[in-house]
Amino acid sequence: AGFMDEYIDKLRDTIVETSGISTTPLKGLKVCVNAGNGAGGFFATQVLAPLGADVSSSINLEPDGAFPNHPANPEDKKHVQATIDAVAAKGADVGVMLDTDVDRCGLIDGARSPPEPVHQNRLVALCAAVALERDAGVIVTDPVTSGGMRDFIEARGGVHDRYKMGYRNVIDRAADTKPEPALLAIETSGHSAWKDNAFVDDGCYTAAKLLGRLARFRREEARPDAGLLDVLGDGLAEPAESIKVKMPVSSLEKVPDAEVKLCDALKACESSTASWQMEPVNHDGLRCSVGDGDWLIARASLHEPVVSLQMEADDAGGTAAICAAVLPYLQPFGEDIDLTELEAVAKSN
Repeated sequence: AGFMDEYIDKLRDTIVETSGISTTPLKGLKVCVNAGNGAGGFFATQVLAPLGADVSSSINLEPDGAFPNHPANPEDKKHVQATIDAVAAKGADVGVMLDTDVDRCGLIDGARSPPEPVHQNRLVALCAAVALERDAGVIVTDPVTSGGMRDFIEARGGVHDRYKMGYRNVIDRAADTKPEPALLAIETSGHSAWKDNAFVDDGCYTAAKLLGRLARFRREEARPDAGLLDVLGDGLAEPAESIKVKMPVSSLEKVPDAEVKLCDALKACESSTASWQMEPVNHDGLRCSVGDGDWLIARASLHEPVVSLQMEADDAGGTAAICAAVLPYLQPFGEDIDLTELEAVAKSN
């Protein structure tokens, strides 16, 4: 209990400091917390409510290891949709999605109609913007952030270090950055760790920072109905399409060989396609730019017998065209890599 008391105090202090409002900084803000029946229900009742937030729209606050409503995962479509539905039904300003052990978060902007997710690339960009308001510095991300992320971070005086998948990888990279540690380590999965929080992987801390920043924005801009996407602004170029094509292999032992074949196929495709250009720095898998803004990355899963191509395109049909371009170079490996999903996407255009 002593530890939780200190932790709750720290989260409240973070909101007060970030908002610049000393008493009830969240007054007038309706926040729907969806803890997914994990451990995060306290964030609504013990952190936000005492600071003035209306948390009556919150759902799934009671811990239940059977997870009766949906997985406690802010990337899960059911978790996102359940939160959007609750935000819309109760007119909440913000939705906060927490995973089981609250080291990941995602948010919903209820000021938009219909409510819109602020997770994945939007969450990365919003956290980077908030971090860079105080200091110039480095933002470490996983390798699958959107093509517009570097421009967004650099426009705010930051340096984008696109590193490996895996939250320990990005956190260790951020802590070891020279000459000063990075300001933030964040993955598109919602894992985030801030320099000013000793690089603890903490979704509640991130949510607290962003709620405090929204409260400050509303006061300073005299916009009491503003939402998180208003704080983010228009600087992040977002793709029309973003997909991940998974290609199973027969066992985990065969994943490294399959990744080599996948990367070899991508290299062959790139070398014979004028508008494709391999990224000069790759810490994890192989990333290639396609034309003027599209991209794809070939990499192996850390946990499943799967290799994948993840890609973004600025125009409808662009991801299908990328798949169609790569497919002939992968077909010779069809006995080792299941190309069913890739073939389906390639034919969908």
